[in-house]
Amino acid sequence: MLNIEDGFEKSEQICKMIEDVVEELGINQKLEKIMIKHTPAESPIDMNYLSPDNTSLDLEIVDSLENLEGRVRHELMHVADQLNEKFKHKDSLVPPEGTGAF
Repeated sequence: MLNIEDGFEKSEQICKMIEDVVEELGINQKLEKIMIKHTPAESPIDMNYLSPDNTSLDLEIVDSLENLEGRVRHELMHVADQLNEKFKHKDSLVPPEGTGAF
């Protein structure tokens, strides 16, 4: 279920932290695959990309132990909210075409 790209210096610690938080949040029961990737161009920002069918997750993680637990929890709580449908689409929130907000 959990895969990590080559080249992470802290791969064991990162995988262990992600496994623990995924299990704690119950995400492991909803996802088939989690791929841990490097952030693009050494970006200092972790990101999550849930597949449209909600079965797999690409998780871009900075290769650092600095605040690892907080960063992992932050990203995976967003994923848990999406999987639990906490964020639902509302047409009323889409700005009308032709406005500066569109």
